[in-house]
Amino acid sequence: MDKLVVAFNKVDLLKDDPEKYKLQLKKLTMQISRTKFGDNAKIIEVNAVPASDKEADITASRESVLNFIEQVLQRVEIPDRKAGSNKDFLFSIDHCF
Repeated sequence: MDKLVVAFNKVDLLKDDPEKYKLQLKKLTMQISRTKFGDNAKIIEVNAVPASDKEADITASRESVLNFIEQVLQRVEIPDRKAGSNKDFLFSIDHCF
C-alpha cells in the first residue's frame, strides 16, 4: 500500500475563516508527512453533510462526495479477488483528527 486518499471533511464549516482553514490543512499535511506516505497522499476536501439547507450547499456537498469517490477510484488499485483466493483483505480506517 503506497497510496493514500484522505477526506478532509467539514471544510464548509471553515469557509468563513480562511486562517483556521489554512491552519487545519497545514496540521493535516504535517501529520500525514510523518507517515510512510509522506507527500504521496492526496487530500480531498469533503463536506459530506451540508452546513445548511441551501440548495447551493447541498449541491456542493454532493459534488464533494462524488469528487472524493472519483479520486479514490483513480488512486487506489482494486485487487484481483479470485474465488477461493487465500489472500487477506486489507482495509484500513484511521481515527478522525
